Amino acid sequence: MVVPLEGDPKVTDVVLVPSPYPNDQSSATRPIEYFHGSLRIADDIWLADFDHDFAREVMDACDPPGENLHATRQYGAPYGFARVCVLTVPQHELHFDHDARLITCVLLSRLVQPTSIGFQYAARIRTWRNGHRQIVPFRPHDINAYAFVNDVGQNWLNPQDADPVAEIFAAYNTHRPPQRILTALWHLETVFRNYYVDVRWSLLVTGLESLIHVAGERDTKNPARYAGSTRVFVQRLQLIGQQRPEFSVSEFDLREIYDRRSTLAHGQGFVQLDVRARQLITTT
Repeated sequence: MVVPLEGDPKVTDVVLVPSPYPNDQSSATRPIEYFHGSLRIADDIWLADFDHDFAREVMDACDPPGENLHATRQYGAPYGFARVCVLTVPQHELHFDHDARLITCVLLSRLVQPTSIGFQYAARIRTWRNGHRQIVPFRPHDINAYAFVNDVGQNWLNPQDADPVAEIFAAYNTHRPPQRILTALWHLETVFRNYYVDVRWSLLVTGLESLIHVAGERDTKNPARYAGSTRVFVQRLQLIGQQRPEFSVSEFDLREIYDRRSTLAHGQGFVQLDVRARQLITTT
């Protein structure tokens, strides 16, 4: 028997975070503080924990079912983002986060703490007054559903991160950033969406260059020539470091970061990610 639906459904979009904590918590380089309840990010967005059964049902709905496959899930979702949606256009009924507010919030949260929060467990939840429910998985086609970090020992948000995430999200929506900052943010997120450091390194440096590069800039000592990219990269980022000591990087490190970017951009690759390369990519 088909149960008749009652009225318009309540619509909530969720992005669940599959357990990011290490099995051996002694390897954590960041304190682990669990979420209890909901923390408001914006009028329609929260950072919160989820009921265990609800999280399992969403994750099961998002995983490809296969055939005759009933694997036991080995992990849960200790927290995630949720957005209560108010729909005014019928075509958006099944369209997850139709104006990208929730996606933008997730991406901006990486400025507070780098994490591998992705969209493999993102879905639209439609609930009617009679209790009928639909879980509509989000299937992104234009971005990788997975994200990656260098340091898995601090790959999570804590409850105290909610306030700075809310501040950044409010600032982003109140004062839309200029194009150079939007370009830098795009490159940064594309870094998170790529697994291989050969791609990540070049993208990260390009993102930094979008903040400091001036089109057609001439060399101050020889106006007949364009300003050298390496020199501009090093000098401008050093100036930023002088104004904000937390962003300070030595001239030697900046030059090596850019030189390695040039090596990769011209077709050479990392044979392996050595200790020095790990230090430099952490610096950037």
